[in-house]
Amino acid sequence: MFDKTQCIELRVLGPEGKPYIELENEFKNEFSQEGVSFLVPRLFSAPEKTSVALVIGIAILSGSCTHLINKVIDKIFEIGQEQNQKNTTIEINVYDGNNYISISGDKEKVKKEVENFSSKLAIEEKEK
Repeated sequence: MFDKTQCIELRVLGPEGKPYIELENEFKNEFSQEGVSFLVPRLFSAPEKTSVALVIGIAILSGSCTHLINKVIDKIFEIGQEQNQKNTTIEINVYDGNNYISISGDKEKVKKEVENFSSKLAIEEKEK
């Protein structure tokens, strides 16, 4: 079993999920170069709405992947706007090993919160 704090996972469920699933091809190599797994599990269901959940392992926020995470967030929100946004729910979470910490809001607020997590972790690392 892998350590979920050391990866980023994009969970997609629903009828409009294909563009999100295709993000795996776009970002997998970039994350791999940083030593991080970018996972897009194939979930099958046919709900009326599409659910997209980006789960960011807290350990990768302390590394140099913040710019890649922001690129993924940009793409997720971009796809959501291209599609009928009211039929797609987007959820961003940070997984700390025990809990999922939900980050909500528009794209810029989410990116700011991700950077806040990253900065906080960098400060904690320096204090050790």
